Amino acid sequence: MSQVRKRVYVTSYGHIDCLKLILPPELADRHPFMLPCSEAEARQVLLQAGWEGDGVFGAIWLPPFLFSDGDTWGSLMWHGRQQNDGLSWLCAREPYQFGGLKAVAITWQEFPV
Repeated sequence: MSQVRKRVYVTSYGHIDCLKLILPPELADRHPFMLPCSEAEARQVLLQAGWEGDGVFGAIWLPPFLFSDGDTWGSLMWHGRQQNDGLSWLCAREPYQFGGLKAVAITWQEFPV
């Protein structure tokens, strides 16, 4: 019997300017149902995608009004900031198409975790 692997989506974005609102991993881990994957899995796929592994790492909360189904729960996505150039790397449960992301024509890469 084959095991179905979870998939996450990664992209880079330049750049996110306010890092004070990034949740540290120990706070984000309290809400695993809101995260696309574990911290370790996120760090691994971000490194595979090109993140240099330095800078601020944590989670960004996405409020429910950003989603078309708009339930009462938002979501979290992992964020890794690259120290040398300020580039942000994002790891999400789906390839989000929010207006600001579409405007800069980002490309999401799919990774199994």
